Amino acid sequence: MRRPSRDHLYSTVGEYLARHPGERDTLSGLLTALAGEEDPTSRASLPGHITCSGVVIDADGRVLHIEHKASGLLLSPGGHVETGDETLLAAALRELAEQTGIPPSPRQPYGSWTPTAGPARRRSDSPSAERLAENRRARNTARRRRRRSWSWS
Repeated sequence: MRRPSRDHLYSTVGEYLARHPGERDTLSGLLTALAGEEDPTSRASLPGHITCSGVVIDADGRVLHIEHKASGLLLSPGGHVETGDETLLAAALRELAEQTGIPPSPRQPYGSWTPTAGPARRRSDSPSAERLAENRRARNTARRRRRRSWSWS
């Protein structure tokens, strides 16, 4: 079983940078990891590694969030790349099914996969007080919705 190839990872980053050339400095850590010896998709790769998430939007425009087990934050479904995930999209779709129970039939990637339009965000970036308050409200909402592990917002 395989994992996403380095060529696939370089291609994905290249597509993103073609659309957002100003993000090259922000992605310097990722580019360094891609050039290194370790598998950048392995959770053993430190100080960081590639994970995959999926954004699910229903017909009413609501965005699906799940409660992260460790942090309690409401996040998009996602997680680590595993052996057998040949692409980043495959990893995101597998994580979506595992975390939400949504069967494959209603999932349809938007067109062919394209990189996100928003800027990359490094884990080391400090969240604003507003973002911390938003996350606190999200955790409180999630606690009230304990009967299920996901919600639409």
